[in-house]
Amino acid sequence: MSYTYSHLEDLIQKIYHELNIHNPNELTPNSIAESLNIGIYPVITSSQALQFEGRYYIFLNNSLTASERFEMFVHELGHILMHTGNQQHMKEDYRTYQEWKANLFALHFCVPTFMLQKLPAYHLNDHKISDLFGVTSDFACKRLNLNHQRILQYQSMKILQRRTKNYYRTFYI
Repeated sequence: MSYTYSHLEDLIQKIYHELNIHNPNELTPNSIAESLNIGIYPVITSSQALQFEGRYYIFLNNSLTASERFEMFVHELGHILMHTGNQQHMKEDYRTYQEWKANLFALHFCVPTFMLQKLPAYHLNDHKISDLFGVTSDFACKRLNLNHQRILQYQSMKILQRRTKNYYRTFYI
């Protein structure tokens, strides 16, 4: 089945291509941060991303599991790559929107579509995805649901296009 990537999926595939990352076992916060010249530091407070003197830093809560750290790292990376400004000085609605975008970025970046599509069908369950990509089972389940929604959306669009094309052919040709 063919599939049209979203702009976000295209961007993520481009980033991974530029970082020369092609397989799930290459997805680690340290390797990604090093390639992007981002410092990672453990903290006892909540995780956040900051820019200081032209360099980016991600501070990760050290009480998180390895899978949670990866998810949080990528969430904060989403803020670095897609947002500007200090969230403390933003209106609540815009801050909520940025958090939603960073969460969506994390879902796609931690489990990239181009890697997901290479997997055999029997790997497409939350436990296999969790193990393969180093994310929590809950996160893997959300990502698989999102992938399923995108496939259904694409199939629905194709059906609608065929029906519309046939409709116009019937009345205007």
